[in-house]
Amino acid sequence: LILVAMALNGGIGIIHHNCSIDYQISEVRRVKRYEQGFITDPLVLSPTNTVADIYAIKNSHGFSGIPVTENGKINSKLLGLITFRDIDFLNKDQWSTIPVSQVMTSIDDLITAKNDLTLKDAYTILQR
Repeated sequence: LILVAMALNGGIGIIHHNCSIDYQISEVRRVKRYEQGFITDPLVLSPTNTVADIYAIKNSHGFSGIPVTENGKINSKLLGLITFRDIDFLNKDQWSTIPVSQVMTSIDDLITAKNDLTLKDAYTILQR
């Protein structure tokens, strides 16, 4: 997160050369995906992805909440959101057998807004 903070303030972040290439890439991608409080190019899952897929994304990208869309692509209909609060109680041996659709938070239970929302407006909505 320090790299994101540095980028938002006009600075440059430094990733130590002793970090693995994969880690360096994931950190750069995290900064590039972040825009003034919004993730502009999120990773998404489909309802048929499994809980194991969520843990794989967390391990490789560090995300703790992932949108779920009809076909697992960014511009398809949003169905819900999966977070670690939804899956923390599951045993590891269940991860590959439980589809995201069974444990995600449904769109009906989420606060959503149009994509032209400003950060200030988003903050106001979340404070309600």
